[in-house]
Amino acid sequence: MKITGGEWNGRSISAPEGMVTRPTTDLVRGAIFNTLNPMIMKWNDIVLLDGFAGSGAMTFEALSRGAHQAVLVESDQRAFQIIQKNVAYFGVKNRVTLKRTNLLALSFNKHAYQPFNLVFLDPPYDYPAENVGRIISFLVESGVLKRKAIVVYEHSPDRVLEIPKGFTFLKENPYGSTVVTYLQYDGVMR
Repeated sequence: MKITGGEWNGRSISAPEGMVTRPTTDLVRGAIFNTLNPMIMKWNDIVLLDGFAGSGAMTFEALSRGAHQAVLVESDQRAFQIIQKNVAYFGVKNRVTLKRTNLLALSFNKHAYQPFNLVFLDPPYDYPAENVGRIISFLVESGVLKRKAIVVYEHSPDRVLEIPKGFTFLKENPYGSTVVTYLQYDGVMR
């Protein structure tokens, strides 16, 4: 796996061996960021949450483009160790916060985090879409999403997400066995 753009374009990213995670392919990751570029005026204003971080590839891709800060959440120990290795490799310890836990178990103190304006949710493909909806609602209720935050949900074609209250559906792009759904937080609960 390699970074597809920005300052670190072409640099390799370590990933866990085996089936612990399902890393987003370079092609799909590049397409996601090409879709995000017109939506994000200034990458250096981005504070992101990577909810199922895996190797952290989505975060490192965003940091390569100038994202300000990131919180990476990963529950698997081997994947978490790979993220730590990638943080050291890219020299971004001061720009990331690592949490080894399940996203729904994370206690957000909205005063401890800058509000997120970009969220990546790339759970295992067998993860129920209803749980992703619960996660998104949890983030809203925790007060950690900035108005107009973009949520990028990567999933299999058979997972259909009911758009949570307070969100606008932006678009959905299929890439073979992967579908990427883009939502935007309106800043209010409907």
